[in-house]
Amino acid sequence: MASTATFALATALTARTDSAHAAAHQICLQLWLASSLLADSLAVAAQTLLARSVAAGNSAVSQLIARRVLRWGILLGVFLGGVLGASSGILPNLFTSDPAVLAGISAIYPWVILTQPINALAFVWDGVLFGCNGFKYAAKAMAVCAAPAISCMLLGLEFSGDYDAQLTSVWLGLSLLMVMRCLTIYIPYRLRRSPFDVMFIKRDTA
Repeated sequence: MASTATFALATALTARTDSAHAAAHQICLQLWLASSLLADSLAVAAQTLLARSVAAGNSAVSQLIARRVLRWGILLGVFLGGVLGASSGILPNLFTSDPAVLAGISAIYPWVILTQPINALAFVWDGVLFGCNGFKYAAKAMAVCAAPAISCMLLGLEFSGDYDAQLTSVWLGLSLLMVMRCLTIYIPYRLRRSPFDVMFIKRDTA
């Protein structure tokens, strides 16, 4: 719910700009989300494999799965960022030929590119978290993640009339949301705290 509220606020704030900037935001957002779906496929694999190994009490396999999918997540994010960067002169033109919209896209497209590794890592972390049955923790953590992101977006209201600055504040907020998602999952994982403690418990199967 916190994530939905954050994205809804982003849409509402961009709607306060002109039509060209609002369209630019929607195009970039769809590209951003579409690329994230590829990372989500890794998250689904991580969740399935981890749930199985955790249930079997195989801590060594659980840790190996987590390390490998996280590594692949980073590599995928770097790859997607490279693809989006290399096609920056082509992709936006597939969606619009309006010079004003293209100008708006150019102001925020770098955020779409640079956040790909963070996005991919955040989605894969979600898969690791859910594989450890961390659904309750995820709900609480997302509320913590959304608070600074929403605050950052609302700061954009101070730039009344400067639509580029308003869009930048929205995308800075979205980026902050993903960074916080990574941190709130990484910290308990690193500390071997709940819900990740189950990954490090060796069960006696004798």
